[in-house]
Amino acid sequence: SLATVVEIGDRRRQGLANCYLSNLYWELGEQDKAIAAGREAEAIAETLADDEVERLARRYLGRSYQAIGAYKTALDLLERSLPGDRAISPSGVLIRVFMSACHLELGDFQDGIAFGEETIRLSAGLNSPLSSAAALSALGRIFLRRGEFEGAVVNLERSLQLIEREDIPLL
Repeated sequence: SLATVVEIGDRRRQGLANCYLSNLYWELGEQDKAIAAGREAEAIAETLADDEVERLARRYLGRSYQAIGAYKTALDLLERSLPGDRAISPSGVLIRVFMSACHLELGDFQDGIAFGEETIRLSAGLNSPLSSAAALSALGRIFLRRGEFEGAVVNLERSLQLIEREDIPLL
């Protein structure tokens, strides 16, 4: 628990515990608490120069800022949560999906489409149906909002096919 790691003075685990609390509060819709826990985790990580904890804190912070409509702040945090070497992973694809949603909400359709298409290309190299379905769905929503129904239908149908074939419960 957070109290235990504070008591024993393990700052890294305290940072990680705050990251996980931030994630939990985001899932519960309690964004003020999510942001407070995420900021605490980020501060600890910066003090420790711990890139892993810092990226995780920024990922969770980015999602919370997106949830409250602070899309530019969310984009900045999510961008800084990606690994420095830009290695692709299912987690990296999902970060990019959240970034695509921010571009959508900001009305940056061209950037959103280019970003979404890149995310789909990146996800294709992974053996992660969830990542691919999320990337296709994100791009489909951008096309839909832009009024380009053919692009929306193609991507959303491909996403739905993956969801049904792979029995993905979250989308």
